[in-house]
Amino acid sequence: MNSSVPYEGRRISLSWDIFVQDIPRTVRSVEEIPADFEPQCIGTRAGIIAKICQLVPATDVSDPAWLQINEDDFSIEVNLGDDGPLAGFVFHVRGGDASAYVIHDILEHLKLRALDPSSKTGIFSLEGGSLEGLQRWREYRESVLSSRDT
Repeated sequence: MNSSVPYEGRRISLSWDIFVQDIPRTVRSVEEIPADFEPQCIGTRAGIIAKICQLVPATDVSDPAWLQINEDDFSIEVNLGDDGPLAGFVFHVRGGDASAYVIHDILEHLKLRALDPSSKTGIFSLEGGSLEGLQRWREYRESVLSSRDT
């Protein structure tokens, strides 16, 4: 799944990005997160990898900082960063609607929530507009790619 465009002699990859961190279960939008809320550690990199692989066994873990989930219709890079306790991580998504369902399932399995700047609430939720946000992102990506082709 190639969603990259040339820019100043190099290729830039375009992705729909979802930011996982400790978010209070009771809030329905980013506006409801208390100003004094301090996110806690969500686990270790090794623990997150193990749980993702339980759910998606075909996950490529050859680079533990950047997991790869590749399917015919989509690809998801999971940017876990350095080893040790994690404050959060990022899904970099390219491709079809099924990717949103995979992210949903992973988040449920991990018992975590995520920020989704493309949703109306700012929090990843299939019911809260994240699938529509992915679709809008794809439309935007296609407009960028087609403008580069002209």
